[in-house]
Amino acid sequence: MTNKSKPATQHKDPFTVLDASLSLPSSDSKLWWDAIAPVISRHLIHTGYGVESQYENILLIQYALIPFLGPFPNKTGSNLTWLSCIAGDSCPLDISVNYQALKSTFRITIEPIGPYAGTGADRMNEIAPRQLLHRLGYIQPGLDLTWYDRLEEAMLIKNNLAREKWDALSAFHSKTQTLIGLDLHESSVTVKAYFFPHLKAAATGEDWADIMFNAIRKIDTSASFNRELARIEAYIRSIRPRLLAEKPNVAIDCKSPADSRVKVYAAVDMSSLQDVYDFWTLGGQLEGEHIERGFDIVKEMWNLLYSKLLPNNVPRKAMTVHCNWEFSPSKPDPVPKAYFLLTDDYDIHVIKAITTLFRALGWKQHVRTHEALAKEMDLMHDPEASTQVYSWLSFAYSKSAGPYITVYTKPRVGDKPV
Repeated sequence: MTNKSKPATQHKDPFTVLDASLSLPSSDSKLWWDAIAPVISRHLIHTGYGVESQYENILLIQYALIPFLGPFPNKTGSNLTWLSCIAGDSCPLDISVNYQALKSTFRITIEPIGPYAGTGADRMNEIAPRQLLHRLGYIQPGLDLTWYDRLEEAMLIKNNLAREKWDALSAFHSKTQTLIGLDLHESSVTVKAYFFPHLKAAATGEDWADIMFNAIRKIDTSASFNRELARIEAYIRSIRPRLLAEKPNVAIDCKSPADSRVKVYAAVDMSSLQDVYDFWTLGGQLEGEHIERGFDIVKEMWNLLYSKLLPNNVPRKAMTVHCNWEFSPSKPDPVPKAYFLLTDDYDIHVIKAITTLFRALGWKQHVRTHEALAKEMDLMHDPEASTQVYSWLSFAYSKSAGPYITVYTKPRVGDKPV
C-alpha cells in the first residue's frame, strides 16, 4: 500500500548506509549511484516512506535501474551514443512526487539504455526495455507483459528495419520509442510502459495515428472500451494540425489486462484557458462534477503561472500543455489529466505556485513535504534565477480520491541537472 504522507523521521538515510557497503560493477554505475541515489533517498524520507521501504526502494534503484542508465555523460556529452527524450539528454531518468489528499507517492520514469544503443549493433535501443522489465519481474510479483507485447509488436520499429530505413530516421534528434515508469509503494512497485509511434511512421510511411489507435484496438475488443477509444481518436484527429510532433504516445500498466489502464497522450501549445478546457473535456464531450472540479485546479495553477515573466523578462506567448485520457476495460469512461511544461519557468515561481495551491486544498503536510524537497533541490542553485529544477506539473481529479497532483523535477549534479 502506498505510504500515507507523514513527517520525515530522523535517521541515517539509506544512501549513506548502503554506500559504505555496496559494490558497483563499473565506473559508470558508481557515478550514476553517487549522482541519483542520494537525491532519491532524501525524497523517500521526505515523502514519508517507512525505513524498510526506503532501503528496499534504494536497492531496487541500484539493482534494476542504474545498470540501464548508459554511460555517465562527460562534460561535453561526447561519450553518449544514445540521446534520450528525458531531461535534456543529460540523464535518461526523471523523478516525481504524486500528491493526493492522504498520501504521497514517489515515482521514476526511465528510458532504459543498452550497452550498444545507438550503434550499428543496436540502432533503436531495442533490447534494454525488455531486459529491464524482466529484471523488475524478479522484484515485483505479478508483472504482466501481455499488453506490452502487443503494443511493442504493433508500434515500434526494430533494428533490422531501422537499418534499411535509416535515411528516414537519422534526422530525429532523439529516437526514443519506449519509456518505463515506476510508482514506488511501501511494499510493491507499479510498472508502466510508454510507446511512441512517430519513428515507425517515419520509417514505414504509415500514419502515426493509424499505428497508435490500431494498436490500442488490438489489446481489448470489448464494445465499451472501443467506443471510448473511438471518441478519443476522433478528437485527436480533429485537432491534429495543432498537435506537437513526436509527442503523441500511449501508456499502459504492466499488469494483467483486467487490471491495467490505457492512457492516450497528446500535446499542444496553448495561450488561453478555453483551449485548455477544450483539451481537458475532449472538445466538450467529458462532463460531470469531477471534470469541472478537476479543471478548477488546472485553472488556478494556470492563473498562478501563466502571467509570470520568463527569463530575460520575456512575456509568455504560450504554454505547452500535454493531456492524457485514461480509461480501461473495467472503467471505460475517460478521465483527463493535464500537464504544464515548466522548463522555461523560474523555479521560485513554481515553488510558490505549488505552495499556494496546496494551501488552498488544505494540504498542510504536503506543503511541508514540498517545501522540504524544494530546499533539497535548492542546495546547488539559486531558485530566484534558475529554471533548472522543475520540468512538469500534472493535474487530475478522481471521483473517489479527489485531486491528484504530480510535481516533476530534474535532480542536479554539480553544475548541471542530471
